[in-house]
Parts: sequence; structure tokens; C-alpha cells
Amino acid sequence: MSGPRATVLVGVYDPHPYWNLPRERRARLEAEFPGLRWVHAEAWFQDGFGPALKEADVLFGWHLPREAFPRARRLRWIQSASAGVRRFLYPALVESEVTLTAARGVHAPFLAEQVMAWLLAHVRRLRRTERAQAERGWIQDELLESDPPETLLGKTLVIVGYGATGRELARRARAFGMRVVAVKRHPETGGEGADAVVGPSEADPRLAEADVVVNLLPNTGDTRGYFDRARLARLRRGAFFVNVGRGATVDETALAERLAEGALAGAGLDVFAREPLPPESSLWAAPGAWITPHVAGVGHPLWWDRLVGLFARNLRAFLGGRPLEQVVDKRAGY
Repeated sequence: MSGPRATVLVGVYDPHPYWNLPRERRARLEAEFPGLRWVHAEAWFQDGFGPALKEADVLFGWHLPREAFPRARRLRWIQSASAGVRRFLYPALVESEVTLTAARGVHAPFLAEQVMAWLLAHVRRLRRTERAQAERGWIQDELLESDPPETLLGKTLVIVGYGATGRELARRARAFGMRVVAVKRHPETGGEGADAVVGPSEADPRLAEADVVVNLLPNTGDTRGYFDRARLARLRRGAFFVNVGRGATVDETALAERLAEGALAGAGLDVFAREPLPPESSLWAAPGAWITPHVAGVGHPLWWDRLVGLFARNLRAFLGGRPLEQVVDKRAGY
């Protein structure tokens, strides 16, 4: 699509200031695309984007409320500001001709760093030594006798949901001498950076052999509850489990029980079925659990550069009639 008056509605705004598109990035976009009409929904993004929605050709934002969608009569393309697009997948939008693109991969380096931070802290027993430091305790003998530090060298990492983040994680893990097994929907397309690639039907035996299992699955109809009680029970005793995919893909009650039983050595958890994680959740006190508040994908300030860069590339392609990056199959949900 082209034309000097094409309207871009920017809805990358939120009650929390951090999630608001920084003004310098706004200015950079407007300078790069001076022929467009830019409308920022900063003042009324929670009210269905106000009157500008009916004039918008493009929406760049976190969401589009379903009750507001009928007013988006000119809308041709939505660039989601997040990797997850579930909030856009209501029937009217799915059935429409509006193209939806995701921001997968924008968060990939930061998610990979978060996973490696958990793994290193776990094998090097940093939580235990940090507690001892707070008490000015020299625990060398105690640590070496009961729980000596381990290494990532030679351990097997199974990554379930192998996309951009999986590749970033695989590169870092292999640098530490880990063996990487990728589980992906279409293994025939290969798995850059992995030592082995398998499909979903071959996943369970690999999970049973893993020292570390990392869940990167999106929340779709066939992934919801993927790590159920039975599948979590397949994980070998002493394995470490990570979820930086989506909370709804894991049975959190079963996971907390496995940790409480000592069947799993620990878990790194950044996403949950309900957020904020309720105070009554048993995960808070589960032995070996590291809990972060859905911030693993943030890498300030580079994260904003990567997100705006993706949108700018897609906007140039959109205006030039070329294919867009990361087009979502709206019916499949990814």
C-alpha cells in the first residue's frame, strides 16, 4: 500500500510507563517515514483507540479490543508489539482480511540470557552461597560434602518450541559445552544450532533423558497444557525445568508438586497461567524455584531498538507491496 496520507496508528502504550513507546523512537519513526500520517493513541489507548481507529491503515500496538474492531474499517495490517498474539485472535479479526504480524525474535537474546543465568546459578549453587554470604558464613566444607557445584559441560538441554529464541539459547548453551536437542513442529526444516532435531511424536523419550528442559511453546489450541502431570512425570529425577514460553502450557500445580517432592532439582519460571502470580500459588515456596515477574524478554534499551526496527522493516515492505516478516496464521494462532 502506498499514498502520502496513509495513517499509522501507534498504540504501544500502557498504564505502566516502561511499556510506552519512548519519544525518541517515535521521533525516529516519523523522521524515517515523513509522508505518512502518524497518530499516537497515548491519551486514549484504553478507550478503543478513540476516533483515530476508523482512519487507520496500520496499527502498531499491544492489542486491539474486540469491541473496537468494527470501527477499524480501513485497517489492513496490525504489527503486534509482542511475540504473543493471542489477544488479537478473536473471531472477527481472524475472519477478516487484516494481516497480523508478530514480534517473535525481538526478545530472543534476552530470554536466552535469562535461561543461562538460571542454569549457571543452579549448577554453581549461587543461591546457597548467597544465603551464606548474607550470614557471613564460610560453607566450603558443608557445600563440598553435601551439594558440590556442578558444571553445564556435557549436560543435555532439550528445547521445546524451537524458533528464534531456541536458536539464541542453543548458541549460548553449546558455548558452555551442552548438548542441545530441539523439539519443533516441523523437524524436517532443520534446527540451526542444535545437535539433534525431533518432532513432537519423538519428544517424550528425549525429555526423559534431559538434564534441562526449556519450554518455549506459544499458547495455542494444541499446546495448552502440554506439560501436564504425565509429561512432567517423564522428566528424570534431578532435571531442571524452565518456562519462558507461556504459562498456560504448563500444569503449575503438578510442577509445584514435582518440586516439593524433590523429583526436580529446580525450575526457572517467568510466565504463569495467571499474572501476577497469585500469592496463594504453591510455586512461590516450591523448593528450587526461581520466579521472575514476566521480564525475561526485556533487554533495556536494546529491546526497543529491535522492536522498532522490526516494525520499520515491515512498514517499508507494506508500503512497497512486499511480503512482511512474521505473518501470523490467524487460524492456527502462530
